[in-house]
This record gives sequence, C-alpha cells and structure tokens, in this order.
Amino acid sequence: MQLSQNCISTLRQWLAGEWHTQHPTDMKMFFKFVNAYILDHRYSVDEKGLRNLMADQLRIDHHSEQTYLISERISLMYQIMDFVRATGR
Repeated sequence: MQLSQNCISTLRQWLAGEWHTQHPTDMKMFFKFVNAYILDHRYSVDEKGLRNLMADQLRIDHHSEQTYLISERISLMYQIMDFVRATGR
C-alpha cells in the first residue's frame, strides 16, 4: 500500500495516542488521517492493506482482538468518505 509522507505521518500521529478510544483528541487525529487518506486515494480503500499497515504500525498480531478495533475504524472511515463524497466537500 502506497501512502504519501503526509498520510503516513498523520497515521502515526493518530496511532501514537489512545487511537482505539473515542476521546475527542484521538478522534480529531483520526479525522486528520482520513482527510490525508482521501487526498492520496480519493474514495478507494485497500481495506486489507490498510488493516495490515495499521497492525504493523501498532506492532500487534494480525489476528489479535485489536484488529477488530482496526476494522471498526476502517468502517467509520468508509462512512466519513461516503459523507464527504455525497456532500462534495
């Protein structure tokens, strides 16, 4: 999966915090990552590649319970992307 330096940077910033919570600060970092991802890839998501990249960045087993949380965030990412696409933002 190819991501720009900006996208990788925002991903790392988000994952460096309590990424799995829904704390406003962490959600703000997540939204910044989604924005950077959209700038790189528009509305196309390589779900498996992104899930593996996130697991690698977090240094977790690809079959651990935390991968469920990763999948939840990717699902939210899809919803945000649908909103952005539908509203033309």
